[in-house]
Amino acid sequence: MNHRAYAFYGITDVVQSVYSCMNRDTQKPSSPLLRDEDVDFSFSRSGGKGGQNVNKVSSKATGRIPVDRLPISEEQRDRVRERLAGRINNEDEFYVHADTTRDQIQNRRIALDRLNALLQEALMVEAERVATKIPKHVQRGRVADKRREGIKKENRRASFED
Repeated sequence: MNHRAYAFYGITDVVQSVYSCMNRDTQKPSSPLLRDEDVDFSFSRSGGKGGQNVNKVSSKATGRIPVDRLPISEEQRDRVRERLAGRINNEDEFYVHADTTRDQIQNRRIALDRLNALLQEALMVEAERVATKIPKHVQRGRVADKRREGIKKENRRASFED
């Protein structure tokens, strides 16, 4: 995969988010949960630069899928609703927009990649932290450091005894 080619098309954020969802053991991107036929796409005119092309072509892609249609368990759906609340509309549809390129097909692919990356990131379960004790030698060293600092500050005081 040539990273420069992706940077040219302005989709480095998608590539980085897909790689951030990699399985850390195998270093391969985990398989996408959503396929192109699972997602409902709509297209509209994209804003910004582009001259006459912007006014004529509907290149902005919006991909949406109802949360209930996601191919995951009910517990995972609840996690998605909680973690991606800002990307779920009133109709309980998970959605993203893509208008980084002037090509509708590329924007459609970018939107699908973003949906998959966000979904996989939301489904990641963080390992519970195991509480550990501070070793005794570290505790003793900290107390000794505090005592030394206290003596140093005490020696800085001016004595007012006559």
